Amino acid sequence: MKKLIFVLTLFAMLLVGCSAPTAQPAPTEEPATSTPLPTEEPTATPEPTATPEPTVNLNDRDYIIGQWLVDPEPVFGENAQAMADNEGGQFGAGANKSYNAEEDVFEFSIGEGESAWMPLNTLLDEYGEGRQAGSNQAILIKFQSTNPPQGLMFDFMNPNEFGINFDDEGKPNVFWFTEAYQEPFESDFALQAGVWYNALMAMDSEGNFRALLWEDGNTENNAAFSEDFSQRQNGDGYKQQSWKFILGFNGANTIKVEEYNIYTYSGFAQ
Repeated sequence: MKKLIFVLTLFAMLLVGCSAPTAQPAPTEEPATSTPLPTEEPTATPEPTATPEPTVNLNDRDYIIGQWLVDPEPVFGENAQAMADNEGGQFGAGANKSYNAEEDVFEFSIGEGESAWMPLNTLLDEYGEGRQAGSNQAILIKFQSTNPPQGLMFDFMNPNEFGINFDDEGKPNVFWFTEAYQEPFESDFALQAGVWYNALMAMDSEGNFRALLWEDGNTENNAAFSEDFSQRQNGDGYKQQSWKFILGFNGANTIKVEEYNIYTYSGFAQ
Protein backbone atom coordinates (compact mmCIF):
# COMPACT_ATOMS: atom_id res chain seq x y z
CA MET A 1 0.00 0.00 0.00
CA LYS A 2 2.82 2.42 0.87
CA LYS A 3 4.54 1.49 -2.31
CA LEU A 4 1.46 2.35 -4.34
CA ILE A 5 1.14 5.77 -2.69
CA PHE A 6 4.81 6.49 -3.43
CA VAL A 7 4.39 5.60 -7.09
CA LEU A 8 1.31 7.79 -7.44
CA THR A 9 3.03 10.68 -5.74
CA LEU A 10 6.05 10.39 -8.03
CA PHE A 11 3.80 10.19 -11.09
CA ALA A 12 1.93 13.31 -10.06
CA MET A 13 5.18 15.21 -9.60
CA LEU A 14 6.33 14.20 -13.06
CA LEU A 15 3.09 15.47 -14.56
CA VAL A 16 3.51 18.80 -12.85
CA GLY A 17 7.10 19.09 -14.10
CA CYS A 18 6.19 18.34 -17.67
CA SER A 19 3.32 20.80 -17.81
CA ALA A 20 5.18 23.84 -16.38
CA PRO A 21 6.18 26.34 -19.09
CA THR A 22 9.83 26.80 -19.78
CA ALA A 23 10.95 30.25 -18.70
CA GLN A 24 12.32 32.35 -21.58
CA PRO A 25 15.43 34.38 -20.97
CA ALA A 26 14.80 38.11 -20.87
CA PRO A 27 15.78 39.77 -24.17
CA THR A 28 19.07 41.46 -24.08
CA GLU A 29 18.73 45.14 -25.09
CA GLU A 30 21.28 46.41 -27.57
CA PRO A 31 23.09 49.42 -26.27
CA ALA A 32 21.78 52.63 -27.78
CA THR A 33 24.20 54.17 -30.26
CA SER A 34 24.47 57.93 -30.42
CA THR A 35 25.56 59.93 -33.48
CA PRO A 36 28.86 61.57 -32.66
CA LEU A 37 28.78 65.33 -32.72
CA PRO A 38 31.01 66.95 -35.36
CA THR A 39 34.27 68.16 -33.96
CA GLU A 40 34.53 70.95 -36.61
CA GLU A 41 32.14 73.36 -38.26
CA PRO A 42 31.06 72.05 -41.69
CA THR A 43 32.96 73.64 -44.58
CA ALA A 44 30.89 76.41 -46.12
CA THR A 45 30.13 76.18 -49.85
CA PRO A 46 32.17 78.94 -51.53
CA GLU A 47 30.22 81.71 -53.20
CA PRO A 48 30.51 81.56 -57.01
CA THR A 49 32.91 84.17 -58.33
CA ALA A 50 31.97 86.28 -61.30
CA THR A 51 34.00 85.72 -64.46
CA PRO A 52 36.00 88.90 -65.09
CA GLU A 53 35.15 90.77 -68.25
CA PRO A 54 37.85 90.43 -70.91
CA THR A 55 40.12 93.44 -71.11
CA VAL A 56 39.66 95.37 -74.32
CA ASN A 57 42.84 96.65 -75.91
CA LEU A 58 41.73 100.00 -77.26
CA ASN A 59 44.88 100.17 -79.35
CA ASP A 60 44.07 96.93 -81.18
CA ARG A 61 43.49 98.00 -84.78
CA ASP A 62 41.15 95.07 -85.48
CA TYR A 63 39.02 96.12 -82.50
CA ILE A 64 38.95 99.75 -83.70
CA ILE A 65 38.00 98.74 -87.23
CA GLY A 66 35.17 96.63 -85.80
CA GLN A 67 33.81 99.71 -84.02
CA TRP A 68 33.44 101.47 -87.39
CA LEU A 69 32.79 98.76 -89.96
CA VAL A 70 30.29 95.91 -89.74
CA ASP A 71 31.69 92.52 -90.78
CA PRO A 72 35.03 93.88 -92.01
CA GLU A 73 36.80 91.38 -94.24
CA PRO A 74 40.43 91.93 -95.28
CA VAL A 75 40.85 91.13 -98.98
CA PHE A 76 44.45 92.26 -99.53
CA GLY A 77 47.37 93.71 -97.64
CA GLU A 78 51.13 94.12 -97.61
CA ASN A 79 53.61 94.71 -94.83
CA ALA A 80 56.96 96.42 -95.40
CA GLN A 81 58.77 93.18 -96.25
CA ALA A 82 56.15 92.22 -98.83
CA MET A 83 56.40 95.68 -100.35
CA ALA A 84 60.19 95.32 -100.53
CA ASP A 85 59.86 91.95 -102.25
CA ASN A 86 57.54 93.56 -104.79
CA GLU A 87 59.67 96.71 -105.31
CA GLY A 88 57.17 99.00 -103.67
CA GLY A 89 54.22 96.68 -103.55
CA GLN A 90 51.10 97.77 -105.36
CA PHE A 91 52.10 101.44 -105.33
CA GLY A 92 53.08 102.78 -108.72
CA ALA A 93 56.01 105.00 -109.63
CA GLY A 94 56.28 108.61 -108.45
CA ALA A 95 58.87 108.69 -105.69
CA ASN A 96 62.15 107.11 -104.63
CA LYS A 97 61.36 103.75 -103.04
CA SER A 98 63.47 101.84 -100.56
CA TYR A 99 63.17 99.25 -97.81
CA ASN A 100 64.54 100.33 -94.42
CA ALA A 101 65.57 96.98 -92.93
CA GLU A 102 66.70 98.51 -89.63
CA GLU A 103 63.19 99.87 -88.93
CA ASP A 104 61.36 97.27 -91.05
CA VAL A 105 59.46 99.95 -92.96
CA PHE A 106 59.08 100.85 -96.61
CA GLU A 107 59.95 104.44 -97.52
CA PHE A 108 58.79 106.81 -100.24
CA SER A 109 60.89 109.96 -100.55
CA ILE A 110 61.33 113.02 -102.75
CA GLY A 111 63.48 116.15 -102.68
CA GLU A 112 62.71 119.84 -102.33
CA GLY A 113 60.44 121.16 -105.08
CA GLU A 114 59.31 117.68 -106.16
CA SER A 115 55.92 116.02 -105.95
CA ALA A 116 54.92 112.40 -105.50
CA TRP A 117 51.70 110.90 -106.84
CA MET A 118 51.56 107.14 -106.30
CA PRO A 119 48.31 105.26 -107.04
CA LEU A 120 47.67 101.66 -106.14
CA ASN A 121 47.77 99.61 -109.33
CA THR A 122 44.41 97.99 -108.59
CA LEU A 123 41.04 99.57 -107.86
CA LEU A 124 39.92 99.01 -104.27
CA ASP A 125 36.88 96.92 -105.20
CA GLU A 126 38.97 94.66 -107.46
CA TYR A 127 40.98 93.19 -104.56
CA GLY A 128 39.62 89.83 -103.48
CA GLU A 129 37.52 87.35 -105.41
CA GLY A 130 33.94 87.80 -106.51
CA ARG A 131 33.75 91.48 -105.60
CA GLN A 132 30.95 93.51 -107.14
CA ALA A 133 32.01 96.73 -108.82
CA GLY A 134 31.08 99.74 -106.70
CA SER A 135 30.63 97.71 -103.52
CA ASN A 136 31.77 98.84 -100.06
CA GLN A 137 35.49 99.67 -100.04
CA ALA A 138 37.93 100.59 -97.26
CA ILE A 139 41.67 100.97 -96.75
CA LEU A 140 43.76 101.17 -93.59
CA ILE A 141 47.33 102.45 -93.77
CA LYS A 142 49.90 102.78 -90.97
CA PHE A 143 52.29 105.60 -91.80
CA GLN A 144 54.78 108.14 -90.54
CA SER A 145 55.85 111.42 -92.14
CA THR A 146 59.20 113.09 -91.56
CA ASN A 147 57.70 116.45 -92.59
CA PRO A 148 53.92 116.23 -92.15
CA PRO A 149 52.80 119.62 -93.53
CA GLN A 150 54.43 119.00 -96.89
CA GLY A 151 51.39 118.26 -98.98
CA LEU A 152 50.58 114.80 -97.62
CA MET A 153 47.26 113.53 -98.97
CA PHE A 154 45.21 110.36 -99.30
CA ASP A 155 43.27 110.69 -102.54
CA PHE A 156 40.29 108.80 -103.99
CA MET A 157 39.58 109.16 -107.71
CA ASN A 158 36.91 107.97 -110.20
CA PRO A 159 34.79 109.70 -111.42
CA ASN A 160 34.72 112.36 -108.71
CA GLU A 161 37.88 113.10 -106.78
CA PHE A 162 38.13 113.68 -103.05
CA GLY A 163 40.40 112.82 -100.17
CA ILE A 164 42.18 113.87 -97.01
CA ASN A 165 44.97 116.44 -96.88
CA PHE A 166 46.79 118.25 -94.08
CA ASP A 167 47.32 121.97 -93.57
CA ASP A 168 50.58 123.70 -92.61
CA GLU A 169 50.03 122.71 -88.97
CA GLY A 170 49.39 119.08 -89.81
CA LYS A 171 45.64 119.29 -89.18
CA PRO A 172 43.42 117.12 -91.44
CA ASN A 173 40.78 118.27 -93.92
CA VAL A 174 38.49 116.50 -96.35
CA PHE A 175 38.67 118.05 -99.83
CA TRP A 176 36.45 117.77 -102.92
CA PHE A 177 38.48 118.49 -106.03
CA THR A 178 35.56 119.23 -108.36
CA GLU A 179 34.12 121.72 -105.85
CA ALA A 180 37.47 123.34 -105.03
CA TYR A 181 36.35 123.11 -101.42
CA GLN A 182 37.52 121.50 -98.18
CA GLU A 183 36.28 121.04 -94.61
CA PRO A 184 38.40 120.46 -91.49
CA PHE A 185 37.99 117.52 -89.13
CA GLU A 186 36.41 118.66 -85.86
CA SER A 187 39.40 117.84 -83.69
CA ASP A 188 42.65 119.23 -82.30
CA PHE A 189 44.46 116.29 -83.88
CA ALA A 190 47.60 117.25 -85.86
CA LEU A 191 50.34 115.16 -87.41
CA GLN A 192 53.74 115.31 -85.78
CA ALA A 193 57.03 114.42 -87.42
CA GLY A 194 58.36 110.96 -86.58
CA VAL A 195 55.10 109.70 -85.00
CA TRP A 196 53.23 106.65 -86.26
CA TYR A 197 49.59 107.07 -87.23
CA ASN A 198 46.77 104.96 -88.65
CA ALA A 199 44.33 106.18 -91.29
CA LEU A 200 41.10 104.26 -91.92
CA MET A 201 39.06 105.48 -94.90
CA ALA A 202 35.86 103.83 -96.13
CA MET A 203 33.27 104.57 -98.83
CA ASP A 204 30.11 102.50 -99.14
CA SER A 205 28.11 101.86 -102.31
CA GLU A 206 25.64 104.66 -101.50
CA GLY A 207 28.26 107.42 -101.22
CA ASN A 208 28.66 107.49 -97.43
CA PHE A 209 32.23 108.26 -96.38
CA ARG A 210 33.90 107.60 -93.02
CA ALA A 211 37.46 108.46 -91.99
CA LEU A 212 39.32 107.92 -88.75
CA LEU A 213 42.86 109.04 -87.93
CA TRP A 214 44.59 108.09 -84.71
CA GLU A 215 48.05 107.99 -83.21
CA ASP A 216 49.31 104.43 -83.06
CA GLY A 217 49.24 103.25 -79.44
CA ASN A 218 47.35 106.37 -78.31
CA THR A 219 43.72 106.19 -79.40
CA GLU A 220 42.82 109.31 -77.40
CA ASN A 221 44.68 111.35 -80.01
CA ASN A 222 42.29 110.92 -82.94
CA ALA A 223 40.09 112.68 -85.46
CA ALA A 224 37.01 111.43 -87.30
CA PHE A 225 34.90 112.55 -90.25
CA SER A 226 31.53 111.30 -91.50
CA GLU A 227 29.32 112.53 -94.34
CA ASP A 228 26.91 111.39 -97.02
CA PHE A 229 28.65 112.53 -100.22
CA SER A 230 25.64 111.62 -102.36
CA GLN A 231 24.03 114.85 -101.09
CA ARG A 232 26.90 116.95 -102.43
CA GLN A 233 27.47 118.39 -105.89
CA ASN A 234 27.43 115.59 -108.50
CA GLY A 235 26.23 113.29 -105.73
CA ASP A 236 25.51 110.32 -108.00
CA GLY A 237 29.21 110.30 -108.89
CA TYR A 238 29.92 108.93 -105.38
CA LYS A 239 27.51 106.00 -105.60
CA GLN A 240 28.39 102.50 -106.89
CA GLN A 241 31.85 103.68 -107.92
CA SER A 242 35.18 101.84 -108.10
CA TRP A 243 37.78 103.95 -106.33
CA LYS A 244 41.49 104.27 -107.02
CA PHE A 245 43.54 105.09 -103.93
CA ILE A 246 46.50 107.46 -104.34
CA LEU A 247 49.24 108.39 -101.87
CA GLY A 248 50.58 111.87 -102.57
CA PHE A 249 52.97 114.38 -100.98
CA ASN A 250 55.42 117.08 -101.98
CA GLY A 251 58.47 118.98 -100.77
CA ALA A 252 61.44 117.45 -98.98
CA ASN A 253 59.65 114.60 -97.24
CA THR A 254 59.77 110.88 -96.59
CA ILE A 255 56.66 108.82 -95.98
CA LYS A 256 57.25 105.56 -94.10
CA VAL A 257 54.68 102.78 -94.41
CA GLU A 258 54.67 99.78 -92.09
CA GLU A 259 51.67 98.12 -93.71
CA TYR A 260 48.37 98.70 -95.46
CA ASN A 261 45.21 96.58 -95.71
CA ILE A 262 42.14 96.71 -97.93
CA TYR A 263 38.70 95.65 -96.69
CA THR A 264 35.19 94.99 -97.77
CA TYR A 265 32.34 95.23 -95.21
CA SER A 266 28.58 95.01 -94.95
CA GLY A 267 27.89 98.48 -93.48
CA PHE A 268 28.89 101.14 -91.01
CA ALA A 269 28.69 100.59 -87.27
CA GLN A 270 28.53 104.34 -86.65
